[in-house]
Amino acid sequence: MAHVHAEFTVGDYAQWKAMFDSDPAGRKEGGVRSYQISRGVQDPNHVLLDLSFDDASTAEAFLERLKPVWASAPAGAIQNATGVVVEAQDEVQL
Repeated sequence: MAHVHAEFTVGDYAQWKAMFDSDPAGRKEGGVRSYQISRGVQDPNHVLLDLSFDDASTAEAFLERLKPVWASAPAGAIQNATGVVVEAQDEVQL
């Protein structure tokens, strides 16, 4: 399984979450199997987004779909967005 790990700062989390929920990138059509949203404890406007895919090529294609969404967001809504495709190597539950 592959993942897109994205990290960015939002101006207003509720505004960003409403935009995310409207699904401008088409998560289901783009192959997203699941996602997790995390927020910084010290800075709750620091958002980490992890999207899961069946394979790396689908994840890479979706990351390319995200970039124009980030760029077209209202001024200050999404800042310093970065994304990378990763594959899990180890998962251990204790």
